[in-house]
Amino acid sequence: MDNMTFKSKINFVTDRAFHQLKHGKYVDFAPIEDSIVKADEFFTEAVRTCTAGGIIDTKNNEAVGFHIFDTEETFKNIQSIIDKIFGALKNPDKCLLLGGKNLKNSEYSIDIFETIRRACAERLNSVTSFEIHTLPWSESDLHYSLKDDTWNIHTMFRTNLDYKERSILSNDDLANNFKYIYTAKDDIINFPSDNIVREKKSFFNRYT
Repeated sequence: MDNMTFKSKINFVTDRAFHQLKHGKYVDFAPIEDSIVKADEFFTEAVRTCTAGGIIDTKNNEAVGFHIFDTEETFKNIQSIIDKIFGALKNPDKCLLLGGKNLKNSEYSIDIFETIRRACAERLNSVTSFEIHTLPWSESDLHYSLKDDTWNIHTMFRTNLDYKERSILSNDDLANNFKYIYTAKDDIINFPSDNIVREKKSFFNRYT
């Protein structure tokens, strides 16, 4: 694994595009046995305070997706959940994480995300994460295809100006929608408005 890098494509897409792309196995947020799914293609929806994402085993061409509900029970059992995620793959090397929201009635949201992120940072060579939806009405949908190693993300958000539903269409939208963003080396991030590859330095890189 020493020379492996995270070279997945990450596409931020519109709501319409996501609904055309969401194929494969559905990853539910509950019960726990349905929230961790090993598949070549998977998707999950309405990620708000939860932690969602996937871990990839490049060598063995395998992937596992997850959508972890932020409950007290989950928090108490987070280590066994992490072990179950990693135990689904022989030699995982990279991942993408997304989710978390700082709300009064979701006290375990950030702690769960941080715990999973730390475990990924300790065990994997490459980690990309979009942490903490910053807008109160925002949520994300996530799709992954192992065939072309591509993530498709739709993040819906509203502003206080008119409450109209919008999608992330640009680098500025992305920066305004997540509190912390870490992009692993060689990530390719595209937006539907211009398809420009954004460099790592464009983001708020907390973990380096």
